[in-house]
Amino acid sequence: MLLILIAGVIVVLDQVTKHLIVSRMAHGETFSLVPNILNLTHVRNYGAAFGLFYGQRLLLLGAVIILVVAMMVLWKDIVRLGKSAVWASACVLGGALGNFLDRVRLGYVVDFIDVGFWPVFNVADSAIVVGSLVLVYVILRAELK
Repeated sequence: MLLILIAGVIVVLDQVTKHLIVSRMAHGETFSLVPNILNLTHVRNYGAAFGLFYGQRLLLLGAVIILVVAMMVLWKDIVRLGKSAVWASACVLGGALGNFLDRVRLGYVVDFIDVGFWPVFNVADSAIVVGSLVLVYVILRAELK
């Protein structure tokens, strides 16, 4: 199943990159990849996006469970929307599961992509944002037909 394959690749990529950061950088350490544009900064996020729900680990874990159940219930509708919706849903699911694993295993999420003007994020966050935007676009496009 395409959804599981894509979500699985995202989870693996997310967890491998986080492992590399944790094993090679001290918490709080920054390494410049492209000066004044892109850094690697090892931070711990005890909340959700932008630090929302700080310390609400059970709430955030529950949200992922609800997401998985919702995707199972809505699966036929997602497939009906086409391959873009399946890909987007897989990105959201893979990203959510990647961060879920951190919260279960560590009690926080490892973030490391630092572009300076935005909060530090990770591969899972990127997959969630891109997947969500594509999914909204696909749904809106289908509603306008």
